[in-house]
Amino acid sequence: MIGGNFMKKRLIFDFDGVLADSLFVTMENINYLSKNGFDKIPVVYNQNEMSHLFDVKLSDSLLKYGYDRKEIKEFFNMHTSMMCRDADKIFVFKEIINFLWRSNLPISIVSSSYLVYMETILNNYSKDVLQKFDEVYGREIQGSKIEKINTWILSCSQLVFSSLTLFRTPD
Repeated sequence: MIGGNFMKKRLIFDFDGVLADSLFVTMENINYLSKNGFDKIPVVYNQNEMSHLFDVKLSDSLLKYGYDRKEIKEFFNMHTSMMCRDADKIFVFKEIINFLWRSNLPISIVSSSYLVYMETILNNYSKDVLQKFDEVYGREIQGSKIEKINTWILSCSQLVFSSLTLFRTPD
């Protein structure tokens, strides 16, 4: 039987900008690194400048500034450490997470961020929060977000992926 009761559904969410508002902290840390060792990377002050900086897959994004793969990995490792350090400054969209927990559908996160970063931020909201998600794929899993999502397409007939970027405005 095609469709009907045999259709599988799964909600898949991106992390940054969807489940957590990390834009301002991300820009602050990128600008720090830009002024301290990664001077070819331009400083960023808004979402449009961030979109230009990361206009391709993250692992390729800094090639245009003359960095090699080793330097790019070093940049993102340093940036992730800084983001974990600043986790208490990152706003979690609690209403979205609470809504997801009430849903009866399997819920997954697919992100280009490291798992330790997502876990650190979400644990500021609620301890062991990642256990409430069925699957969490971060940067540790090779491939783009789309490639990671395609792994589910073989087993799921319906997917809902949210990469809608939300962010708060200062009061």
